[in-house]
Amino acid sequence: TVEGPPRVVAEGMAKLQSDLGQWARRVVAAEEWLEDRLASQFVVDDSDLEVSDVTLGVLYRFSKHASDRDCWSQGPQWGEIISGVDQGDGWVKVRRRYLPIMLN
Repeated sequence: TVEGPPRVVAEGMAKLQSDLGQWARRVVAAEEWLEDRLASQFVVDDSDLEVSDVTLGVLYRFSKHASDRDCWSQGPQWGEIISGVDQGDGWVKVRRRYLPIMLN
């Protein structure tokens, strides 16, 4: 008999059981709760840029730097409504990533 490739069993990561792990989970949950309460609705608008015939939308950023684009995931499309927190410095935080309020 010919045996197939070795079987891989994925059991996932162990739950964070330590005091530090439990604390980290609570901090993340609290941050997400606060972001949900502070979030506002924003329209992704290209009327000043007039690029909707060239691009489908805008890319998320990993940080508050225009060049730090997340090219691996699709950002919101023009006209889409997103929920995020205005950071007060020209950026909107959308969960763990950012969108610029204005593009040049």
